[in-house]
This record gives sequence, C-alpha cells and structure tokens, in this order.
Amino acid sequence: MQLACRFIFIDSVCCKTVVTLDLAVGAPYEGRGAVYIFRGSPDGLPAVHSQRIYAGDLASNLAFRAFGSSLAGGADLDRSGYPDIIVGAYQSNSVAVLLARPVVNIEASISATPQHIDISADTCSVDHSQNVCFQVKVCFRFTAEPRDK
Repeated sequence: MQLACRFIFIDSVCCKTVVTLDLAVGAPYEGRGAVYIFRGSPDGLPAVHSQRIYAGDLASNLAFRAFGSSLAGGADLDRSGYPDIIVGAYQSNSVAVLLARPVVNIEASISATPQHIDISADTCSVDHSQNVCFQVKVCFRFTAEPRDK
C-alpha cells in the first residue's frame, strides 16, 4: 500500500488558520490498481474515501497494471490553483498525471405552507376573487471545495 499526504489546503478566516490535509492511498493490487482519495477537514480525515480512481476508468491507450504503486502529489502542475497527483504503475512502466479540479456540491429543499392543501377552502383573495393559496419555498445550497477558489 502506498500513501501520499502532500495535499495542503489553508483557509485563513478572521485571523484563524485552518490546515486540512488530503490523503491519497494507492492500492496497486486491487484489480489493475486504484487510488483512494480521502478529503481532509478541520476535524481530520473521514473513515470513508471521497473518491476512488480505478486504472480501468482512465481515458488512456495504456493498460495500466499495478496502478497506485507510487504516488507523488502536492504540486500544481497545470497552475489551476489545485494540487495535482502523479500515479505510478510499475508493471506497465507508466505514470498517470491526474489534474485536480474544484468540486461543487448542491443541496436542494422544498417546503410548502400549509403542508396539506384543502382545495375546497378559499384561503386568500387575488384580483377580487377567492382562491386556494399556499406558499412554496425552494432553497438551494452549494459548497465548493476547496472554499478559497
């Protein structure tokens, strides 16, 4: 098993510095190989990976074998502002350069007031006529990781 924890994100918020470390774990003997990414947070690393990259999922003409046998990370190779990772596959004499990109998570919720609508009861007046009225609230929340971009 190969480990690399060279990804460092620093958020400076009102004189408080929070350092979070991501962890990449190589699993070269899982099929043709895989790399697991664990996203760090101020609370530490999660118990479950946030991303699994299989050798067979890469768009490449190479048939990677032992993908994840070596890892190098922390450098921003494409100058995108995000740390990239290089993954070795020694049985195929190859490496893969994986360029990082931002991740956006979207959560949506919807609620209505009242929760149960009685269509036989007129509840409001619109344009001088009685109608059944209710309020619908739709909320969207998004987070971008890392938050400094």
